[in-house]
Amino acid sequence: MIPDHARAAANAVADLIYDVGMHNGDDTAYYLAKGFRVLAFEAHPDLAKAGRARFAHALDQGQLEIVEGAIVPVDHAGDDVTFFANATRSEWGTISADLAHSSDRRADGTTTITVPACRS
Repeated sequence: MIPDHARAAANAVADLIYDVGMHNGDDTAYYLAKGFRVLAFEAHPDLAKAGRARFAHALDQGQLEIVEGAIVPVDHAGDDVTFFANATRSEWGTISADLAHSSDRRADGTTTITVPACRS
């Protein structure tokens, strides 16, 4: 039997979706349309800004929260992190220099942006 406090805790988050790497917001839009609350993470400042504009109503209603920053390991030093944004494929953003350089070979390079660090 599941204890009442455990059932209540599960129900409190049963309608919550995490969108890690919101990108253009298509997944967020899908879950909002289904009636879920969404906690979206987006490291790229331009994509986060576009998401805030696209989902202004959901933000105002408290159905959506957008966290702007890159998820980093808990032992990351500092409040900011270097984010590598692919020049032509916006979905190829990373904090890993190795992955950024790997994607450089398949696209048109990367730019670096300093973004807030969100500890996991």
